[in-house]
Amino acid sequence: MSNVDHILSLIDNTTTNTTTTTTTATSVAAAATTTTTLLLLYAGFTSMCVSHIRSPIDNARRKIEHIYTGPLDTELVESMFECSPEVRSSGSSLGTFWPD
Repeated sequence: MSNVDHILSLIDNTTTNTTTTTTTATSVAAAATTTTTLLLLYAGFTSMCVSHIRSPIDNARRKIEHIYTGPLDTELVESMFECSPEVRSSGSSLGTFWPD
């Protein structure tokens, strides 16, 4: 029986006519099982992200070479490869122009 089937059977048991004590115990068990299952799924997802997604420093060169359209042999680009916060760039500006 999978965890999902087990959770569904516990939820089904809470809808039958039982005593308050039994219903409470079953509800607590269903909540505990659901919480444990979700936490395990989340931990697995987090582990997958950590093992498959590179750190920004490890991936900087590849990303910059793929996206950056300027020359790759400048001091600015070397600073971007190293993820250096100390670089002085010429600056950029983003704006929205609305037609009149």
